[in-house]
Amino acid sequence: LPDAEQQRILFAWNDTPHAFSSEARIHELFEARVHQQPDAVAVEMEGETLSYRELEARANRIANVLRARGAKPGQYVAVCLSRSLELVATLIGVAKSGAAYVPIDAEYPRDRIAFMLEDSAAQLVITERDFVDRFEQPVLLIDSDELAAASSDRPQPAAAVTDPCYAIYTSGSTGKPKGVVLTHRAVVNTFEWVSRTFDVKPGDRLLFVTSPCFDLSVYDTFGALGAGATVVVASSACMREPRTFVESILSQQITIWDSAPAALQRLTPFFPKHGGLQLRLVMLSGDYIPLTLPDDVRRSFTAARVMSLGGATEAAIWSNWYP
Repeated sequence: LPDAEQQRILFAWNDTPHAFSSEARIHELFEARVHQQPDAVAVEMEGETLSYRELEARANRIANVLRARGAKPGQYVAVCLSRSLELVATLIGVAKSGAAYVPIDAEYPRDRIAFMLEDSAAQLVITERDFVDRFEQPVLLIDSDELAAASSDRPQPAAAVTDPCYAIYTSGSTGKPKGVVLTHRAVVNTFEWVSRTFDVKPGDRLLFVTSPCFDLSVYDTFGALGAGATVVVASSACMREPRTFVESILSQQITIWDSAPAALQRLTPFFPKHGGLQLRLVMLSGDYIPLTLPDDVRRSFTAARVMSLGGATEAAIWSNWYP
C-alpha cells in the first residue's frame, strides 16, 4: 500500500481516543442522573411509571438484600424475569451489589439453563413465582417480603471498574452456550460513546424491545438511563402483534429504536404513511440490514437517522458504526 493509504487505514480511521468516565461502574451513570433529575420518568410500561428516584429505591433494596446474602465482586447472580419495570430495577440492583448478572430466558430448554447456572457458578437466581420450578439454586422472589422490607439506602460501591458487570451467553460456533464476560470500564466507554455520538439525552424515549439475554439490552437499560432518557419497556404481548407494536411507537412518542434488523423489518407492512417526526434515531445491529429497510423507515418516519452498528459481544456491545 502507498504510505498515505496505509497511514489513513491504520491510524487516521482509528484515531478515536476520547476522554470518558473511566472510573465509573455501569450503574453510576444512572446514579448521577438520580441526583440531577430525581423526578423525571426513568422507566415506564403500559401506563405504569417509575421516576429516577423511585427506580433507584427499588434497585437499592435488591442490592442490599443481595449484599446481605453474600453477593460480592467476582460472583454472578442469575436473573430470570418477565419483561417489566422490575426487570430493569433488578439489573441495576445486581450491579449495585457488586456482583455481575447473568440473564436467563425462562423459555430456554432446562438443560441450557442448568448449564449456564453451573458454568457461571451463579450463587442465586432472582426470579418470579411462575419460574421457580426451573431452578435448584437458591432463589430470591421479586415480590418477596424480604425485598419489600429491605433498606432503600444506596449501598457503598463494592466492585472495581475492572470487575465483571455481566455475563451474556451466546450460542457459540459449536451450538454450546459460551459465556462472554464484560467489565464495568469497557461497557461505560461504549455507553458514553453512543450517547455522545447520537446525542442521547433527557427527553429521549427509547423503546426497550430486546431480550436481556442479548447485549443490546445493556445500552437500552443502563446506557439510556445514564444519558437521562426514559426507557419504555415493550411488553411481550405488544411485541407479538406487529400492528400494535407500530402503534406503540407512535402513541408512546418513541424517539429511539434499537434492535436487530429482523425485529424492525417485520413491522414495515404496518408502518404509517406519515409517522411523524418523533422517531429520530434507529440503531440496527447484530445481523445484515435488508437493503429496503432504511428507506422504508425514512419514508414513514422522515426525521429518523438509520444507523448500522456492529461488534462482537466481547467488544462491549458495539465497536463500529456506519450511517
